Amino acid sequence: MRGRQGSKRSWIVHQYHDSVQPFDAVTNHMLLIQKALKEVGIGGDIFARHVRPDPWKGARLFSEKLIWNCDLLLIHHSQGSPWLNRVLGIEVPKALIYHNITPAEYFRHDSYIANLSRLGRAQLLLLQKEVKRAFGDSKYNLKELEELGFKNPERFPLLDLEHFSISKRKETQAKRFLFVGKITPHKNQALLVKVFFYLRKILPTSPQLCLVGGSDPLYGRYVRLLIQLLGLQEHVALSGKATNEDLDEHYKYSDAYISMSLHEGFGVPLVEAMRFGLPVFALPHAAIPETLGKAGFRIKGHHPLRIAQQIAADIQNEELRRQVLQAQIQRFKELQKTQTTPRIQELIQETLHAIHT
Repeated sequence: MRGRQGSKRSWIVHQYHDSVQPFDAVTNHMLLIQKALKEVGIGGDIFARHVRPDPWKGARLFSEKLIWNCDLLLIHHSQGSPWLNRVLGIEVPKALIYHNITPAEYFRHDSYIANLSRLGRAQLLLLQKEVKRAFGDSKYNLKELEELGFKNPERFPLLDLEHFSISKRKETQAKRFLFVGKITPHKNQALLVKVFFYLRKILPTSPQLCLVGGSDPLYGRYVRLLIQLLGLQEHVALSGKATNEDLDEHYKYSDAYISMSLHEGFGVPLVEAMRFGLPVFALPHAAIPETLGKAGFRIKGHHPLRIAQQIAADIQNEELRRQVLQAQIQRFKELQKTQTTPRIQELIQETLHAIHT
């Protein structure tokens, strides 16, 4: 362990997650933390069991020989980690950042992922005994930690919004709808495609739909077949994974953001959509109400035709749309006060000093 005596310490904080890859949400968070700590003279690397692509300069393959020499190890937990016992066996102080785990019920079609989900939730009890401090990136996640016996878990910023401004957009009826997230059952793109089918019949603007994100093999095939069955091949774009720059372009050239997601531990794309001035429509599940606050349009029920009717009515109500967009601006400003690099630095420095003094 690298705790040193003297007025100045050159701290080392390493991070671990089971898998990392460019443009992945947890990986983006790890890179943000690494950058924030580097600004205050704290070094450290990112380690994972799986690094894609390998090699990738942003992260290193897990090795006990490389990871032990640190003052703090941040363990990011969002899925079952078969190597967690090896990680916990390293004799360094550890802290947890919990990103939530999608329940196994959404992976009945994939026993491997379902078992990883169950493993991840079981491992929270193991982490509760081993970590010095626990963080969650939403109140929703903190509540789960508290119920499992974690003492005083604290909210940890997932983003750095301090220097972003909100894009001002021309208020028009939606012509291009957007959703960002892996094509997987809990993101519920199948319902979104069905809703879009009816929206094209209701709205006079002949809208398009863009789905951005990777894909679960089986569920992705189901969504593609559904698009074909409904005759939407020319109207739905499946854009796959996107770089941060490409993702910004998707937001800039879309007119509304629609989420049918059933499970979110936070919901970064909701915040990004608000930043780019897109009216946000979302089912109020899991952490989504917390992330949106009083902003956005809440979708009622799960019947595709009724949802489409609600969205169409809200989009065409210019005064209501203006009020919602104003509320989204206010919500984004609220998030800017807590989602900051200085707060990341403060929480980690507090943890280091509590452990080593």
